[in-house]
Amino acid sequence: MLHVILLFILKVSADTSLKSETTLEGQQYCSYRPRAEIFGLLNAEKIELEKGNECVSCGYQQECQKLKEKLTTFPSPEDALIGRDRAVSISDTHYVLGTKLLGPFPPEMEVAMFGLGCFWGAERLFWKQPGVYSTQAGYAGGYTPNPKYEEVCSGYTGHNEVVRVVYDPRQISYKTLLKLFWESHDPTQGMRQGLDQGTQYRSMIMVYTPEQREVAMESRNIYQRELFKASLGTITTEIRPVSEFYLAEEYHQQYLAKNPGGYCGLGGVGVKMPKSFE
Repeated sequence: MLHVILLFILKVSADTSLKSETTLEGQQYCSYRPRAEIFGLLNAEKIELEKGNECVSCGYQQECQKLKEKLTTFPSPEDALIGRDRAVSISDTHYVLGTKLLGPFPPEMEVAMFGLGCFWGAERLFWKQPGVYSTQAGYAGGYTPNPKYEEVCSGYTGHNEVVRVVYDPRQISYKTLLKLFWESHDPTQGMRQGLDQGTQYRSMIMVYTPEQREVAMESRNIYQRELFKASLGTITTEIRPVSEFYLAEEYHQQYLAKNPGGYCGLGGVGVKMPKSFE
């Protein structure tokens, strides 16, 4: 009998240790792992599996349920995950351009921010443009400080997958960036982009200055007219002042340069911005 009791105590201790090591920061005894990690998939093989999560020890816990049951409507601040104080640590060199990722950037540069679906393809779209100095994949527009990718995918952070674009306005204009934005995704789909569904895939322009807002609003009105001419729907794109930008994890930065065969859901509706806008 004593032997059985000792074995039970050892098992409980082992389980508690596991929960402590894998806990969601700030939420005791709540643990989760990305599905792609559970199944041992490589980065290039993740695609849709990595969008979900499985709780490894305590699926009945509230925070784990939030990560397992993906939210497709915008959460309230009270429902959002609590996040953490510590920012993610990444290298300071752009994998493709060789420029700075973290700043400070040259004083002549300006900054723009866009959300147009999965940030892997969106970031590549912008880094390929002449005049773009640097790009960073990250999260913005929500509540949770310093979120992790799995948390953003749950929908319970309110954040969007975005790309911050640092560009030289002497070589490429903000209007040109907006043209790329509108033509490279479907801005009428709400909380989704193609097969990618969830709050982090919504269409969004975050503006840094009143001038950017004015041009962005003008571009939306122009592109909406073009969509109506093509018998397409109403734009759902958010245009809002820039909020706190949280860098995505290292492996997300310049992902498609590191993984050339990786997933890219980027695609427009075939409607062009009028040349008069440029």
